[in-house]
Amino acid sequence: MRIAISSILWPPEVSLTEIAETAAEIGYEGLEGARDFMGNVAGLRELLGDQGLAMAAGYYAANWFDPGYRAPELAGLRRSAEFYAGVGAETVILASVGSPRRLATAGFHPDHRPDGLTDYQWGYFCESLNLAADICLDEFGLPVAFKQHAGSYVEIASEVANLMTGTNPETVLLAADTGHLFYAGIDPIDFFERNIDRIGYVHFRDVDTDVFDQGMAEDVNLRNFVEAEGFTEIGAGFMDFEAIVECLNGGDYDGWVTLTQDYSSRDAAVAAGNSLEYAESLLTGRG
Repeated sequence: MRIAISSILWPPEVSLTEIAETAAEIGYEGLEGARDFMGNVAGLRELLGDQGLAMAAGYYAANWFDPGYRAPELAGLRRSAEFYAGVGAETVILASVGSPRRLATAGFHPDHRPDGLTDYQWGYFCESLNLAADICLDEFGLPVAFKQHAGSYVEIASEVANLMTGTNPETVLLAADTGHLFYAGIDPIDFFERNIDRIGYVHFRDVDTDVFDQGMAEDVNLRNFVEAEGFTEIGAGFMDFEAIVECLNGGDYDGWVTLTQDYSSRDAAVAAGNSLEYAESLLTGRG
C-alpha cells in the first residue's frame, strides 16, 4: 500500500505547487487533488515528476439521478477523466452531489433519511454510474471507485446498499472513507470487513468522538463539525486503524491509502507530517 495526502488539508489559497513540495519533503508518495492545475496536464505532470509524486486519484461529483443532467454530467466526466489519465492518476473517485438540506442534517438520521431518492431515481442513479464507469475504463483506462459522503445522496447504510446492489460490482468499486462512514452511523471496521473485495480506494480520516457527540447533542451541522476539528490528524482520534489495516492486509488490498483532514488549526505541514508518521507506523513499519 502506498500513502498519499489529500490537498484539502491546505487552505484554498495555497497553490498545489506549494502543497506538492511540502508533501514530497515530508515523505508522501502521492497526492490527491489538482487545484489550480486542473486542466493543465503538462504543468501538473512536470510538478509531480519534479517532486517524485504520483497522482493517486481524481475526483468527480455529479447529479447522477436526474435525467436532465446526464448528458452534461457525463461530458464533464469525460473532460475530467481525460485530464486525470493524462497526469497518470490511477483511479477516478465518483461521488454524489449533496444538497443544503442534507448537508445541514448529515449524521442525524443514520437509520432513515426522509429526503432520500425515490426508487425511480435510484434506478437512474445506478444506470448513470454504470455508464460513467464504462466511459472511464473503456475510453481512458481508469477504474472508478464511488465515495459515500455525509450530506450527499449516498450517506447512510441503506443508501450505500442501494448503490452496491444497483451497480456493476466489477466496474463500480468503493472508495471507503473511515470518517464519513462513522459520521453517517456506519461502523467502519464492519464496512471494511464486509466489502473488502469491492474496495478500490481508501481514505483514512480520523474522528474526535467528543466533538461528534457534542455536535449531535447541539444540532451542529457538518461544516461546523469540520471547523471544530471534528476530523483530526490520523491517529489523534478514535478510529481503530489497526483493525482496518488488518482487514486491508487480509484482503490483499494493494492500492492507495490517502490521508485526509478537512481542516486543522495547526500549520498544514505539521498536521500532514503527524498523520504520515502514524500511518507509516501501521502500514510500513517505518514510523
